[in-house]
Amino acid sequence: MMNLSITSRRHPTSAQMIVFPVFEGAPGLTRQAKRADTSVGGRLKRLLADEKLTGKAGEAAVLHTEGAMAAKKLLLLGVGTAPLTADSARTFAANAVIEARKAKCRTVAVVLPSGLPSKLAPSIIEAMVVGAKLADYRFLGHKGAKAVKDEEDKTVTDFAIELADDPGESGTKALASGVSIADAINNARDWTNLRSNVCTPVYMSNLATWIAMVSKGKIVAHVYGRQDMEGSGLNGVLAVAKGSAQDPKMVRLTYKPRAKTKAKLVLVGKGVTHDAGGYCIKPADSMLEMHMDMAGSAAVFAAMSAIAALDLPVEVHGLVFLAENMISGDAMHNGDVLTMYDGTTVEVGNTDAEGRLGLADLLAYAAKNIPDATCVVDIATLTGACVVALGMKMAGFMSTDDGLAERLVAAGAAGGEKHHRLPLECEYDDLLKSKVADVKNVGGRWGGAITAALFLKRFVGSAPWAHVDIAGPAIPAGTSPTQQQEGASGFGVYTLVNLARSYTK
Repeated sequence: MMNLSITSRRHPTSAQMIVFPVFEGAPGLTRQAKRADTSVGGRLKRLLADEKLTGKAGEAAVLHTEGAMAAKKLLLLGVGTAPLTADSARTFAANAVIEARKAKCRTVAVVLPSGLPSKLAPSIIEAMVVGAKLADYRFLGHKGAKAVKDEEDKTVTDFAIELADDPGESGTKALASGVSIADAINNARDWTNLRSNVCTPVYMSNLATWIAMVSKGKIVAHVYGRQDMEGSGLNGVLAVAKGSAQDPKMVRLTYKPRAKTKAKLVLVGKGVTHDAGGYCIKPADSMLEMHMDMAGSAAVFAAMSAIAALDLPVEVHGLVFLAENMISGDAMHNGDVLTMYDGTTVEVGNTDAEGRLGLADLLAYAAKNIPDATCVVDIATLTGACVVALGMKMAGFMSTDDGLAERLVAAGAAGGEKHHRLPLECEYDDLLKSKVADVKNVGGRWGGAITAALFLKRFVGSAPWAHVDIAGPAIPAGTSPTQQQEGASGFGVYTLVNLARSYTK
């Protein structure tokens, strides 16, 4: 567990490693670094010159103080161009943790330069807290006791941010919000990284109950089982689960603060805890990551927990379906016709296009039961077509409302999560026509991300709606400063929290 703190020059924090920023375009020592340089006999300035640091983000050089200071090591760390922004601060803090782990320093103090704009300070503090905690994350859910202890011995236990001035109430609040958001993202990573034999629909539904419990009454959880869904007509969800021995679940989380709220949001998440593809079975290699096909549900659960922790004055409803898409004598077939929650009949053209069946039921449920929603946003690892179009670094999304689309892009950008809007091209609707039902669940090979969204659009009510396809960024290839281990990224959590925040202003 990383302890985070914020302090001022008047109350400096001792640490094994002290970090000083170096800015691109002005790669000299900051005023605070110059003071440290005096203590170490000018060796810090010589290190800067010898290593030819330019201030590019991630460039690093470490100096051993050799007893000249209480800190064992000093780190010169590239930030990128000045001034410091939330994005560069997040990456800077993440890189500080990475270098501290390399240097086997478990306590770190980052000394920020003077002149930080007061309006930007809270966002920079929050970003640094999130960056530090995300960089230190490692998934250990399936490791043995020895491996867990060995990894825990490498973690950064204390991370301090030193400002020129007293951080005040806004700084303290930003620190706390950063911790809540980072913990939520890392929880989503943990849940998504768990393998399917552990993270079952029942496991996830129990998580919903736990989230409500730890919220101390701020969140109310309702879990619905197979019989409940049969009675309600959630036949899209039930069809996905027909081939599995695991009972499906539907979860509704409600956050309704006592204070007057300014908006009512509905967040809908796909929770396929293992996707074998059904009778349209996936290749073996493609199936290896399909325990992560519930990343959308994890994002909704985690965002709800953070929204409650931040006490945001906005009402939020989280709707999630949980099921496995497997093969058995009872599994749905290609060609089956389903009658969905709202009465729409759907011809199953491909059993591996199962996520949209569950989402469609929940979108219809929201339209009927939460008709006065300010907006509805669904989030899902839905299509490989979106990954082909946009790669692994950004989500594709489609929306019926320009204002919501702008909010969504801004919410993602504020948390370092990129979104690219794709068109809801009405001419592609013809690709979903069925000869035997109202609509097919697939539209053919081309434009797959768009036709998936057009299918979902049929089940949306009058509220502004956005569909976010996170098939790429939820499971990114490789690593980054804030993701030091391959696997789930927790993408979408920060965006959903910031979206809720945007309705409080």
